[in-house]
Amino acid sequence: MSRDQVDAALERAFSSEELGRWRSSLGMSVEGGVLTVRFPHMYFADWFESHARERFESALKGTGLALAYECRDGSRSRIVREARPTSEDLPFGSEFIFDNFLVNTKNYFPLASAQEVAQSSHAPYNPFVLCGESGSGKSFLLRAIANAKSENGRDGIHVAGVNDLHELFSSRPDARKFLMSMHFLAVDDLQEIERYPYLQGELLALFDHFHLHRKQMVFACSGKVAGLAFLTPKLKSRLEWGLTVTLKIP
Repeated sequence: MSRDQVDAALERAFSSEELGRWRSSLGMSVEGGVLTVRFPHMYFADWFESHARERFESALKGTGLALAYECRDGSRSRIVREARPTSEDLPFGSEFIFDNFLVNTKNYFPLASAQEVAQSSHAPYNPFVLCGESGSGKSFLLRAIANAKSENGRDGIHVAGVNDLHELFSSRPDARKFLMSMHFLAVDDLQEIERYPYLQGELLALFDHFHLHRKQMVFACSGKVAGLAFLTPKLKSRLEWGLTVTLKIP
């Protein structure tokens, strides 16, 4: 989500008069899925907490952005968070945790289902498929699940986009064996598989293995699986074995 889209979301939630009182005093930047809000000092931050924060965060729900607050002068406010953990703390991106997902009423069920998948020691929905438009938060939830699964270490967890899978199979003769050794596999941008028809056969083999051994698979896809006409009937059927949820942009 771009800064212009953030501004547009705020303009839908606040009147021009309201925004005129405080927006120019905020520093805002979007990077790596995180919107960082910078206050000029703690007094402004405390005013924001009392008068604008709830509506501000509500306006951005469902965007998939994590929020962080900082004071430019280094002072502390009760809403200014501690420094975010480094990427080493969470292997699939420190911002991708469920607490940072801005949920809206349209996305309660996808979020609850993702949390169930993350917390389960088996595979409650296999596969678990996240669908939605760009910016709906599907990739965010996919990585949040992977981060939750990695609490005891990232060994046996593999997260990749379809392009990454293509590179893996192109560079490793034992790619299928390697992926079958995982106990959790998450694949983002499933719609990109149209570019690599051979990967459909590889995914079929992985599906059969993971399903037999009750190991979790998670997919994220732009649009709906039913609309991916290039999928083979066998692969489309396997994608329907588990649970498919659709995230909505507010």
